[in-house]
Amino acid sequence: MLEYINDSIKLTKDNIISTVERRKKELESVCKLLEKNIEKAPEGCLRVSVSNGKVQYYYKENSKKSRRKYIPKSDKKLAYLLAQKDYNRKVLVALYKELDVMKWICSHYYPEKIQELYDKTPISRKMLITPIILSDGEYIKCWEAQEYEHMGFKENMPEYYTAKGERVRSKSEIMIADTLYRRGIPYRYEYPIRLQGIGTVHADFYCLNVKTRKEFVWEHFGMMDNDVYSNGAVEKLEKYMQNNYWPGMNFIATFESAMHPLSTKLIEANIQKYLT
Repeated sequence: MLEYINDSIKLTKDNIISTVERRKKELESVCKLLEKNIEKAPEGCLRVSVSNGKVQYYYKENSKKSRRKYIPKSDKKLAYLLAQKDYNRKVLVALYKELDVMKWICSHYYPEKIQELYDKTPISRKMLITPIILSDGEYIKCWEAQEYEHMGFKENMPEYYTAKGERVRSKSEIMIADTLYRRGIPYRYEYPIRLQGIGTVHADFYCLNVKTRKEFVWEHFGMMDNDVYSNGAVEKLEKYMQNNYWPGMNFIATFESAMHPLSTKLIEANIQKYLT
């Protein structure tokens, strides 16, 4: 049960608050627009009557007064404006209520409280407790400790090593691995993933966004000017998507050719976009 909870709580305050703040700004913008439209709308209100299957529109200067004035077809624009004003007012009330909720969340949402309860627990008691939510450090430690079978290297293959001494298959993979390592992004090199329709593949990099605790596959396709390789890359991408690995959602793809080598700027941009 606790393992399930730890695995399911992935959104941090920053993620949720940023989403709520974005929604709050959208609501405030729409509310201002509606307020202006209501202010510019004609005075009075609309009344609709249906008699013998015919719809008739009436204008009232004040909703509390009983006297009403028939709106002829020649002045139907007035009916449109009054109906729109009435609708805008109802939408505005609904938006104000939602806006109050967004404001309440921004001022009251505090998920760190759960972690603080554990952090403030005396060590003598911590020894007896399994925390509901692991700290980032503990989560990374558990994530990196997972064992898996690595791919081997054929004899006489060029040897490339990353800054932390890990052997990889190309200079481009060194660039990616070293940038991940420097930015403190946990990753597993050539982690095995089972894909229907293709079998087990070893993802170049299986990365963890610590903030959201979401995992990303990162595949680098390094010989795109080779027809055989590029066709295989397209097939591999299709298989990933058929298995619910989608670019921008949980999958990162980088490409290069002899004329367009991989750049550190692009690596940094992907890390900033998806892994931090």
